[in-house]
Amino acid sequence: MGQRVTGRQTKNRTVIADGYSLLRIICHVLKDLVEYMDLGRDCFDKLNPKRLVPYLVDRLKNIDYELNLVAL
Repeated sequence: MGQRVTGRQTKNRTVIADGYSLLRIICHVLKDLVEYMDLGRDCFDKLNPKRLVPYLVDRLKNIDYELNLVAL
């Protein structure tokens, strides 16, 4: 859960953010009496994939990779 937060915050804040996320999930499941459904690790990446490509390209360039992108 904390993989999106860890890079920007300290480890303690990441743990608190994860706990808060779990609390929100539990409250939703109990309040609405619905079954928990895991959206997967890449659910945020699937929301806007066009935004993800430039981000990943920049990350690779920052660690000295040269890229030739080809759209599929």
